Amino acid sequence: MPAGSSLPPSLLRALARPVPQGSLADVEHVVFVMLENRSFDHYFGRMRGVRGFGDRNAVSTRAWRPIFEQDGVLPFSVREAAERAGADPMLLDTHDHTWLGTQNAWAMGWNDAWVPSKGPGSMAYYDRRDLPFHYELADTFTICDAYHCSLLTSTTPNRNYHVSGYTGYEPGTRQRALDNVASEGAEGHPGYDWVTVPELLTRAGHTWQVYQEWDNYECNNLEFFRPFAAVMDRIGLGSMRSFYEKVRAAEDPAPLLAELAERVAALEPADRDLYDRALRRAPAGGLGEWFAADVAAGRLPAVSYVVPSLADSEHPEGSSAVEGGRVVHKLLDALGSHSEVWARTALFVTYDENDGFFDHVPPPVPPDGTPEEFVGGRPMGLGVRVPMIVVSPWSVGGNVCSETFDHTSTVRFLERRFGITAPIGEWRRRVAGDLTSAFDFATPTTPTTPPPVETVAGPRPSPAGNRWYPQVPAEQRMPAQEPGAKPARALPYQPDAEAVVRGRSVEIAMRNSGAASAHFILYGHLGEVAKPMHFDVLGAAEEVVYFPCPSYDLVLVGPNGFRREFRGGTADPVEVTGAIDAAARTVVIAVANRGAFPAEVSVTPLAYGGAARTVRIAPGDTARLEWHAPTGWYDLMIGVAGHDGFARRLMGHIENGRPSVTG
Repeated sequence: MPAGSSLPPSLLRALARPVPQGSLADVEHVVFVMLENRSFDHYFGRMRGVRGFGDRNAVSTRAWRPIFEQDGVLPFSVREAAERAGADPMLLDTHDHTWLGTQNAWAMGWNDAWVPSKGPGSMAYYDRRDLPFHYELADTFTICDAYHCSLLTSTTPNRNYHVSGYTGYEPGTRQRALDNVASEGAEGHPGYDWVTVPELLTRAGHTWQVYQEWDNYECNNLEFFRPFAAVMDRIGLGSMRSFYEKVRAAEDPAPLLAELAERVAALEPADRDLYDRALRRAPAGGLGEWFAADVAAGRLPAVSYVVPSLADSEHPEGSSAVEGGRVVHKLLDALGSHSEVWARTALFVTYDENDGFFDHVPPPVPPDGTPEEFVGGRPMGLGVRVPMIVVSPWSVGGNVCSETFDHTSTVRFLERRFGITAPIGEWRRRVAGDLTSAFDFATPTTPTTPPPVETVAGPRPSPAGNRWYPQVPAEQRMPAQEPGAKPARALPYQPDAEAVVRGRSVEIAMRNSGAASAHFILYGHLGEVAKPMHFDVLGAAEEVVYFPCPSYDLVLVGPNGFRREFRGGTADPVEVTGAIDAAARTVVIAVANRGAFPAEVSVTPLAYGGAARTVRIAPGDTARLEWHAPTGWYDLMIGVAGHDGFARRLMGHIENGRPSVTG
């Protein structure tokens, strides 16, 4: 940990204590802090060791340009744009993040229409200088760099997934809940009719609490579900939004609050319990104190949902990139001040959606025809990548977890820990994990560096001033990612793939011998596919792709840097097949010469070390090569002398069930 840490001193002292070996059952308290509207690249594209601006597995646009080049605009620094404009870098304005706007930016999977759909400001990013607290939090604990929001749309439906694992239909309609109808619509939303996670927790005998203030920015989605809406109706003061708008506007809110207290006191016990857990609000600025008081008094529930105010939410509309950090700082100080509670707590910091900020990783979406996952022919999700930092005694060490997650993963974590079952769809259960891979209960890490003698202040308050949109610099350059790797959590995937040409068709065989389904996306740049194709593979799957030109150019990508490039034509000189030997961390390559002439085949490492190899293969013969990957990482290009149009690229990471390093 660096001298001058911005983490609370109480937490630093708690971190210095050894953590005994444990299990998931030792997590007695789960705290969710869901902030607002930031993408992964926007915040962490420059952080070392994550899938950021230096991503070797970045795909290309339809025009064969790097995915980072969106309509001629490269990612650019907010800080530098602010200096040019004489503006405050923390006061960015919000971008379009509607269902249609985000679908358009995603562009049916090509992910290459961000600037036309969102504006050039969507390409602006922060770095460590701007977000020292966020970066230190990630460097100290575990960051998930394959965590996506649940939908290609806005706040309310994404938060539906967070509190229930699902988004259904607007009441009384067949309109899927895909926009902020409940939070931005007229008063008296009748409430959604499917079950929420807090209700399931209550039935299973577990406690929970929503921590919020008079202004909760309409981000406590429990208010939009029938059991909680019914309690508001019984109180008889209108919606919670309209009531607290009056409270915040009142010169003396005491009479209004006294009337509320009187009506709440008259509720039946079951309704009073729902009110106290889901609808009660603290005065402005009181969220942290409320949480800290419950920690100190031993009242922290099994599950806590922290819903900051607009000013503390990090939403570009009325907050800044540092305000949520102040909330997290207070929560961590409360936990660190009571080390016996910290020792049994897992805190998750994430963001409901990405606003309109660019992220270069196309999200996994369901294959065409997947039930309940399409609206108007468009897949609902997964959505754009957003940050997720897992903070606990069992996630210390500056790790990166690259398993695929979304907001249903927070629900599945609770399913695993507390024995509930939420209405999560079959496809989402297949594609997204449950967040347990972000933890190491068997060998938890204790920082070796002692706590610093001095600490710096936590995140600074947001400045006052005008909101603005950053403008693209006259001279553009691709931002460099911080050098170096991070420790990586073991992943449940072992993907592989190969391609064989038969006439004008490419037969692609996909394999995954891991414990969890791996999501593959296939891109064709010569008209082979109308749009990127999606596959979820556990075991084996095949796809035959016709290529209309004499040549084909296909790219298949998967989790954690997996990539296969297949280039060639009807007269390919060789066939390349192979396998992954996980135990030996070796890529096995078999090259068969099907032609009438000898073939000189080269295997060239594009990264991770090793010397190029060349082998001469007689007609009808097959050569077998083994490439050892000591760290698990490999990136190999296979070519044939005299056949420049033919290539196979093999890239990825070999999992062996143990922690590793990022590539």
